[in-house]
Amino acid sequence: MKKIYLTVAIALCAMVGTDAATFFSEDFSGGASPNMAMTDSIDRAGYTGSLQNNHLDYAGDNAAWEDLLEYRQYIRTTDSDYLTVDFRYEATVTIAAGSSAWADVMFGMGNGTAVAPHGEPEGPNIGISPEGGSTFTRYILNGVRTRDGRSGGVGTHRLRMDWNATTQMAEVSIDQNYNGTFAADGGYTLAGANAGGIDANNSYLFVGGGEGIVVDDISVSSPLDFYGAWAAGYGLDPNGNGARAEDADVDGMENLLEYVLGGNPNIDDAATILPTSEFTLGTIEYIYNRRLDAVERGLTYGLSVNTNGLETAGEFVGTDFETATGVVDANFESVTNSIPITGVDLGFVNLEVTEN
Repeated sequence: MKKIYLTVAIALCAMVGTDAATFFSEDFSGGASPNMAMTDSIDRAGYTGSLQNNHLDYAGDNAAWEDLLEYRQYIRTTDSDYLTVDFRYEATVTIAAGSSAWADVMFGMGNGTAVAPHGEPEGPNIGISPEGGSTFTRYILNGVRTRDGRSGGVGTHRLRMDWNATTQMAEVSIDQNYNGTFAADGGYTLAGANAGGIDANNSYLFVGGGEGIVVDDISVSSPLDFYGAWAAGYGLDPNGNGARAEDADVDGMENLLEYVLGGNPNIDDAATILPTSEFTLGTIEYIYNRRLDAVERGLTYGLSVNTNGLETAGEFVGTDFETATGVVDANFESVTNSIPITGVDLGFVNLEVTEN
């Protein structure tokens, strides 16, 4: 009696990452963030430039700017080298009705210290600034705010910066009247080189402003890769229940396996997604699903075959036994492999997928 065992293995290889700037999320439920610190402030009356009293109140499980009079205050990351990594920086900001004329929000990357005469964040920097006293949003470039576009004003908004460390370009955008799902109402493309000197020593991420603003739910993360976008598309958190090793639907298939084979991570579909096999005369037909854009996604599919019993490791044969492909849907194809097993009594076939 022939026994051929069928298995599936997924490996992660050379995942992009960094030990430089810290990725984190902060909802201020525990008070001040350990990943952010206050910077010096400007008192409009005296332009002292000295560190003012702490006017950030965390009692509401957020960071509320209170009793500031006519100056601005900022918090910035304790790490200063975000220029060197790709990142997505987001924060939810609220500008309350009746807020001070100083209730403008400053959000971006750079020094993040207030300077005279109006307490804007010191350059070099780039970012975005919804105004409290109007519906305008400005972009920040090298300490200067330029009015351009209409979004912002009173309400709760989500601000976002996507930074590409290779091109040194930022996409900054605002979701006005944010309801939990980000949809940009306006934004700008800004070049870090135009900020006149942002480098690895002063590329903090900052947020702040004047009287009457509230900041919450800050996140600094790696931009969504192909897998992350796929998980988010199913309503999963790529860093939580949608992480690669999680099994959101408890069907015995990790999310990453669902991703590479065309599964739905929210339903038990293992029986229809896992590879299948059929014995024919002298061969075993092994069929699996493969993404049509596997190369673009950094996925490599191949087989490892053992025909000498189970005591020895299998030989990686890749696609050597591939004989046919067929259409599954717009994103996947079925791959048929015909593996000779004449004279084989015991062995295994293993689908191996690597993600780079």
